[in-house]
Amino acid sequence: MDAHNLPRGMKFLAGLIIYFAVLIGLFEFLYGINPHLFIDEKFHVLQAQRYCNGSFFEWDPKITTPPGLYLIAVGVLNPLGWILDKNLCTLHSFRLLNVFALVIHVYLFKVILDIQIPQAKSRNAISAFSLGLFPIQFTFSFFFYSDAFSTLLILLSFTFYLKNWHIPAAVFGGCSVFLRQTNILWIFLMGFNTLANNLLKVLYPKPPSKDIICSASILKDFMRRLWMRMWVSSKKTTQKKSTPLSHVLLKIFLDLCGYVLIGISFLIFLYYNGGIVLGDKSAHAPVLHIPQWLYQTFIIAFFLTPFVITNFKSILMYMKERLHFFIALLILAVLALKFNSHVHPYLLADNRHLSFYLWRRIFEPWNIFLAPLYVFFVFALHFLICHESFFFQITFYACSILTVVPQKLFEFRYFVLPFYFLRLHLRRGSWITVLLELLGFLVVDMLWLFLYVTKSFDWADETYPQRIIW
Repeated sequence: MDAHNLPRGMKFLAGLIIYFAVLIGLFEFLYGINPHLFIDEKFHVLQAQRYCNGSFFEWDPKITTPPGLYLIAVGVLNPLGWILDKNLCTLHSFRLLNVFALVIHVYLFKVILDIQIPQAKSRNAISAFSLGLFPIQFTFSFFFYSDAFSTLLILLSFTFYLKNWHIPAAVFGGCSVFLRQTNILWIFLMGFNTLANNLLKVLYPKPPSKDIICSASILKDFMRRLWMRMWVSSKKTTQKKSTPLSHVLLKIFLDLCGYVLIGISFLIFLYYNGGIVLGDKSAHAPVLHIPQWLYQTFIIAFFLTPFVITNFKSILMYMKERLHFFIALLILAVLALKFNSHVHPYLLADNRHLSFYLWRRIFEPWNIFLAPLYVFFVFALHFLICHESFFFQITFYACSILTVVPQKLFEFRYFVLPFYFLRLHLRRGSWITVLLELLGFLVVDMLWLFLYVTKSFDWADETYPQRIIW
């Protein structure tokens, strides 16, 4: 049987095996170049090794995220090491775990896209591999950072949410908060949309048109119908045409209870911890930093360039019809960039991150002049998801904004989950668009690899040469 006659699922599995083999080869190559603790690994690796040794109550106060990453590491490597009679709590093994996580990402991308766009399964496979090369996540998956498993758990949660299996969705979402606190926002997105979807089914026996459900006009009609359903409906209508209210409330309770429990637990954590940050709160004190959302939009739009280009004319027409909104948002953007910009000392001090160079060479000197481009990208990204329900749109924006606006530090990793949630909802992509995306990610990844391998420099307080990552 030749490759053309293989079932579609077998082709994807074969591609996944090849992808995994390439990742392993690349991982070993990169580990050989830098087999030393790199940047934040000096905190994460030492903490994970404490857990491997059973010291679960010894904590480095400089670590600001929960211990989920270390629990996963010890939960996998200690039993495996016992079976193999070998100490696996090493930098090599810790890093390798994230490579396995990245492979699972690709599988979950395919599952999610097949649910979202079931008529485009072949194209979804290409999209899944493309997303497996998304440069920011791809880079950090070769180091012992929490991003790979944090994203993995959110993707698992989102997969179960799409399948309407809300208890496992809440469980995996709750586990993800043990790796990164801001993941609570994406659990809120799933919980809120679960509530909205349940109510839509009850309030609209005949599904509303796309034009209505995707626009703000749905909100007024939704609230009117909800009021009538709860208080004004006649007994006759309730008995003959509608599901009894008690049944509706029970269904909503069963679907939402997991999300609500996670939310309540998180509020208790905030109360007793005195804030969202663990450890060194002074370095990550929350601020109001509105330009962060503009930077996030810029970065996401950059990585979605093929989608922006192939829809460029439609985006311009969409923006032209809303010119007054464009002008108003442009004025607000200029004011925010002028009076609300913050620069974290870490950003200026650490030239091992590409954010250092982007800030120094583009954002800092040209920020005000880039305001029209930022606002154009806001409209472009909104156009790309305007086919989604209004409830998804408002929760997506709320979660994306709350992920970054309280952060003083400009950090690419904050943009990963907003990018994935937006990209996994795009339906305006052709084969050409997806192939261009794949090619673009490959080029960016290769440029980073070239930079990482060929460019090194010394730091006075570091023993080994330093390199550049995202």
